[in-house]
Amino acid sequence: GCPQMVIDCDNGDVQQLDIMYATELLDRVYPQTNTYYSECIAHANFVLGMAVAKGDDYRIVKKQKRYDFGRVKMDWMGDKRWRLHPHWRYCFLNDTDTHMSKEEAFEIYAQQMSDSGKAPLLCEYRRNLVEKLLLDMEATSNLIDNWDTQYEYMKNNLIHLAFFAAPSGMIRYYNLSLSDYDYIDPYWSIFEHIGHLLSFEHAQ
Repeated sequence: GCPQMVIDCDNGDVQQLDIMYATELLDRVYPQTNTYYSECIAHANFVLGMAVAKGDDYRIVKKQKRYDFGRVKMDWMGDKRWRLHPHWRYCFLNDTDTHMSKEEAFEIYAQQMSDSGKAPLLCEYRRNLVEKLLLDMEATSNLIDNWDTQYEYMKNNLIHLAFFAAPSGMIRYYNLSLSDYDYIDPYWSIFEHIGHLLSFEHAQ
């Protein structure tokens, strides 16, 4: 059977679980140790959860010292379901960019990178962070396709939001609309509600 673990989001202790993963045809089976984190969200009907595989906290090392901006592809950011860190500055903005979001402005700079093969001047001051961002964008560009194929699974398991946070501050996300479900407070009683209404009418 599949291993199961119940995590209380009010408990700050992280949980670990050793899991055997397998592809659908069982042509590849491998062990993995996951660390699970959970966080309650105030006034919400869902819990924020995250699983981190052992070893996934390591970064790859660049083979080339200089990033080739000519290989930037606009497809990496075409789905629009990504956000930049709200407090980090990747590229400075022109006065004409003030009406744009950080994501919209970065797409313009990314197009300039792709066309010229160079980092725009306003991105040079944050070049190291920009290169990390582009690396994360490329590495995670297929996540949306993977989440699309798992839509029914996520819907059946009441997963509202899938997301991936990268070290560069970029977050890719997949938002599911669970319109087929109504959420009921387990502590709310229809009889108590009727009682309150009757008491209110009686008081009048």
